[in-house]
Parts: sequence; C-alpha cells; structure tokens
Amino acid sequence: MKIKLIVILIFILILIPFSGCAKSSNKVIDVVTFQPLDYDVSLFSDAKSDHNRNLYIDAIIELKAKYPTAFKNVQTGEMTKEEAARLSEIEETTLIISKNGQTVSRLSGDQDKSKIVNTLEKFVEK
Repeated sequence: MKIKLIVILIFILILIPFSGCAKSSNKVIDVVTFQPLDYDVSLFSDAKSDHNRNLYIDAIIELKAKYPTAFKNVQTGEMTKEEAARLSEIEETTLIISKNGQTVSRLSGDQDKSKIVNTLEKFVEK
C-alpha cells in the first residue's frame, strides 16, 4: 500500500510540469534579442512556427561563431501575442532589425537560411 502511494505521488510530481500549469503556447511569443553595434535585433516566434524558428536560430548561431563579440548580450524571453502585436504585426516567425526605434530590415516567415545570415551579417560586421 505504501509503495503504491509513493508511486502515485511520483507520477503526479512528474505530470505537474506537463499539465495546465505549463504556458499556453497559443498565447505566448518567444523573443530573442541582441544588440550588435548600434542596432537592435529581435526574433519573434510562436509554437506554431518551430521549423522557421529553427532556421532563424541556426542563422544566429552561425553568425555568433563568426562574430562572437556582436552576440555578447543575447537575451531570451516571452511576451503575449497582444504585446507583440503592439510592437509590430507579427503573425509568424519574424526578425526585426531596428536602429533608434526605426525598423531598417525585416524578414518574416519561410526564408532560406543564407538569406537570414546575409541580412544579419550586414548589421553585425563592421
């Protein structure tokens, strides 16, 4: 009886992180930001765009290997879709590069990794 109770408790403790206590993926946007030179780079993605997010992240990692000092302050976080909508119309994975609050480049959705790398490299190298 005691062993059965312990097994049930362990099972419950394992399930808690995967239950309703976890974040609702349809209302949360993942955000990655960094500031190479005088630019602000932000990558916004939601759970529905895993493939695209992985392409953008791979491009960022590739450039980090080439320009490590430009990626010293990479930060990750989350925001609600409503907060992201106030920043800009973000419907899928979106990379926004801005300077002094003005968008200077924007990529969105399905892109070739090389295009993502080339776009970012313009604002990282100098």
